[in-house]
Amino acid sequence: NSEGAVVASGVQSGDVLINSNLRKLREGMAVQGAQQ
Repeated sequence: NSEGAVVASGVQSGDVLINSNLRKLREGMAVQGAQQ
């Protein structure tokens, strides 16, 4: 699994990006859920 190696090598630099993206996704889902 080459993706695992890429993720492992980029964890430190990518963690902040991933966390902020997940936060935006969760907020977006919450907004969509509230609208429904």
